[in-house]
Amino acid sequence: MTASLPLSTHLLAPSVLQQKLLPSYSLPSIFNSTTRITPAAPNATAVDLILACDWAGVNAGVMLLRRSAWTDMLLDLWMDPLLIAQDWPAREQDALVHLLDKHDSIWERVGVVAQADLDANAFEDEVGWHEGDLLVHFAGCWVRNECEANWERFWRRRSPVPVRYLQGARQWA
Repeated sequence: MTASLPLSTHLLAPSVLQQKLLPSYSLPSIFNSTTRITPAAPNATAVDLILACDWAGVNAGVMLLRRSAWTDMLLDLWMDPLLIAQDWPAREQDALVHLLDKHDSIWERVGVVAQADLDANAFEDEVGWHEGDLLVHFAGCWVRNECEANWERFWRRRSPVPVRYLQGARQWA
């Protein structure tokens, strides 16, 4: 939505991320176990997975991953056939929450930020998308068949991609 907002200065710079990490955030547990809590003094340099929290806890719909061996391991675990075969209502979301809930080595590398810092929802209220937010997330738009209407409404409000980004060398094939 705000294409001119560089991720490096909005969230990824260690000093910025340090300020935006939520200390003592409690991960709601869907598995009836001990609730996970982020450190009271989080360390931005130890974070390999950045998630936003919303009304349901953390949201797997939008995340940032640091490229590392740890991230490769997390993605392999997340796609393990035994894990994805579970009969959870929100399969990939619940699988991620399970990994966060049950594995210290995963939870200790996670940073949680406020929803608007990463994936503001399509509701235009105090917790939804506001002008200048990085992006809008249409979570659950299919429930009330609002996906197309949301897309049209927000497409018209997006900021243009700065020319300097369009003219630069592409880093992907």
